[in-house]
Amino acid sequence: MRLRALLFLASAALTVARPAAALTGRDAAYERLRDEERVTKLVEQAADDINHHHYEAALKNADAAVALAPGNSAALNARGAALVELNRYDEASKVLSAAVANDPQNFPAQFNLAEILSLQKKYDEAATEFAALQSKFGNLPVLKYKIFLCALLGGHDAVAREALRDMRYPADGAAWYFAHVADDLKSGNRAEAKTLLAAAQAIHGDETVTYRETLEDIGLLK
Repeated sequence: MRLRALLFLASAALTVARPAAALTGRDAAYERLRDEERVTKLVEQAADDINHHHYEAALKNADAAVALAPGNSAALNARGAALVELNRYDEASKVLSAAVANDPQNFPAQFNLAEILSLQKKYDEAATEFAALQSKFGNLPVLKYKIFLCALLGGHDAVAREALRDMRYPADGAAWYFAHVADDLKSGNRAEAKTLLAAAQAIHGDETVTYRETLEDIGLLK
């Protein structure tokens, strides 16, 4: 599980597919509400599946949500996130791009598109996309963290130094801790990294899980 799980659920107006001979009046409203509730539950279940590393199950639930609501960006993002976890990056990019086309304000889908580049070790391209999100959605801690990480892993030491200096605690919370953990691990300062990890866990608890697994995914943390 990577940072995608943190950003998985996006609010969006549901567009539920209706049969050609659609119901009318009260029955139609009831059917539409029932389908919307089902899509929401399917997306939530897909998110839970990803959290528990059940990626095929997540894809199955996301597929069911998309079948009910083909234009719903949250359902599309759910499917894209599951495909990313299955390393099916080309498919995921197409699905996530459709989610963004349907809802340009869908931050999770746009984040996941940038994350694909990072997972493919295209760090410069990923940093550009994360910076674009920063301009659009604000200086969010997770974006500051990802921009720093891309610079660190991409070999841009001066940029990484500057990005790390720009991070603040407590405003940036767990992101601040794990940026410093990544920096220490990359520099070989494992004792300091271990101390920071313990402090992050004590203060931020479950929030640290996805940050920790991000560093495990890229091989910095064993």
